[in-house]
Amino acid sequence: MPSNSSPEPGFAREHFALPRAPDGADAVYLAGNSLGAQPLAARRALLSAVDDQWARVGVAGWEESGWWTAPQRLGDRIAPLVGAAAGQVVVGDSTSVQLFGLLVAAARLRPERTVLLSDAGHFPTDRYLATSVARLTGLTLETGAPPAMAPD
Repeated sequence: MPSNSSPEPGFAREHFALPRAPDGADAVYLAGNSLGAQPLAARRALLSAVDDQWARVGVAGWEESGWWTAPQRLGDRIAPLVGAAAGQVVVGDSTSVQLFGLLVAAARLRPERTVLLSDAGHFPTDRYLATSVARLTGLTLETGAPPAMAPD
């Protein structure tokens, strides 16, 4: 695959499964926000993990297939993208899953607290998570704009 600095538009198009326009023609697909175009290699990797690893060795895949160390290995590969060195990045669950776990842990760390304070302008998913965590932990969710939330 050519470098991503290729001056040619569409230089990597053949490496992705791209949705078609309603008339069946090629489409320009710019929806990379949460679900970008599927890399063809992703399907092969997924099928390999399911058929060659999970089906073949089952739970032993944690050791034999290197599942335990995958977060560190992947982190080392993407570390340069964020200016970090090997060993400084770990790949984990989605941001939403991480945020949910963080909010629950924070609530349980200080059980005497009764309020979960959130920015009213948060991304909708974040607001949904805060609502769910408040319900789960028995907290009252309060929202406000950042200047209004500042201590006196």
